[in-house]
Amino acid sequence: MITFSESLFATLRELNENNHKEWFDKNKARIDAERKNFELFLDEIISQLREMDKTIGFQSAKSCMYRMYRDTRFSKDKTPYKTHIAGFIACGGNKNHGMPGYYIHLEDTGSCAGAGVYMPEPDNLKKIRSEIYYNIQEFKEIISGKEYRKLFDGFWNADKLKKAPQGFSQDFPDIELLKHKNFATVHNFSNKEVLDKSFLENVLHVLHTSVPLNQFFYRAITE
Repeated sequence: MITFSESLFATLRELNENNHKEWFDKNKARIDAERKNFELFLDEIISQLREMDKTIGFQSAKSCMYRMYRDTRFSKDKTPYKTHIAGFIACGGNKNHGMPGYYIHLEDTGSCAGAGVYMPEPDNLKKIRSEIYYNIQEFKEIISGKEYRKLFDGFWNADKLKKAPQGFSQDFPDIELLKHKNFATVHNFSNKEVLDKSFLENVLHVLHTSVPLNQFFYRAITE
């Protein structure tokens, strides 16, 4: 079973304190070692998750991982490197952020795992809202399940419209659900939990609990 050691957080912590090329180049072997361990972890996640969600296919962990280099073109923050290691397993493959998927994020200041669709494009957002509207009871059963509510507290970064979205009546009893702009869920893990030998099992539990939500959104977007 793949586990993580304190060296993961020590490396990311030092990177956060020395976010420049000189330090990065000098410590690249350390970073590569931690990323390789995460890749092995993600490969195991994909292998087991596929048993419950066939839509993720046979993508490799390496193709799901994010690069360490930040895109600073439109950011005031010009530090060149990310201070976390993360991956996104998309339904349909190819790290497609327009699709629902499963996200894992490891960082010294906060780690998490989650699912859903983060800030979908307008066309997909409209499809998701329509799917919720026409299948409201099914959707409410998913997000009100005992284990789901235990792991997730609503949608992450729950930015909402002030009025009903265009094409939907304000009188719809569950209009508040349709006002969401983001349909991603997140469960946070402490550093201690990440380093625990049961972390892989716990992440899989979070992602398995998320499968009905992702399948609902996948159907909305693709059918």
